[in-house]
Amino acid sequence: QLLAQLPPKDLGAPAILKLLIDVVGYYDADTKFLLIRARLRDSFVGIEGFVKLDLAGELLLAMDFGSDPSFVLSAGGFHPRYTGLPARIPRDLDRMRVSFGIGPVKLSVEVYFAITPNSVQAGQKTSLVADFGIAGIEASLSFDVLVYIAPRFFFVIDLEFKAKVKAFGETLAAVGVSATLSGPDQWRIRGEFSFSILWWDKS
Repeated sequence: QLLAQLPPKDLGAPAILKLLIDVVGYYDADTKFLLIRARLRDSFVGIEGFVKLDLAGELLLAMDFGSDPSFVLSAGGFHPRYTGLPARIPRDLDRMRVSFGIGPVKLSVEVYFAITPNSVQAGQKTSLVADFGIAGIEASLSFDVLVYIAPRFFFVIDLEFKAKVKAFGETLAAVGVSATLSGPDQWRIRGEFSFSILWWDKS
């Protein structure tokens, strides 16, 4: 376990930076396989009562030194559609996340980036929640990019936006937009737009 804190813990002053990282790993000599997993938790930067950013996320490094050498590096996980991971590499990693709240408003940003022998992956999701008691707003904007390098060059890009307005626990209005673009050997784009106002829904 690694801990970095400012001011240092032994000074007794409130911390303005705390990074707490749990690290676990192993090397299998029989199969020549190395795996290291590091998780950031209970971490933050800022001052309690003012602006405080909560930090979280997970890093994974896996290397195979056997007859078919390969490696996997991930910060925050993998693309939801990617299915090429070896069985002993976990895919349930915590997204790299920064979040904070100001009164009833909470904002979080989650990102991930990964490299595998045949792909590059990245994604981001920004979420906003504002709860004012009798009314509230929820919104999110995200994208996911998956680029295959082998056996052929191919990419998929997913975009999504959602927003809703609620009052007394019920949704008054909502809107959603999603799109998927893939190529370049066969260009395809698929999208959907939907909205609702009270009992009226349309897509």
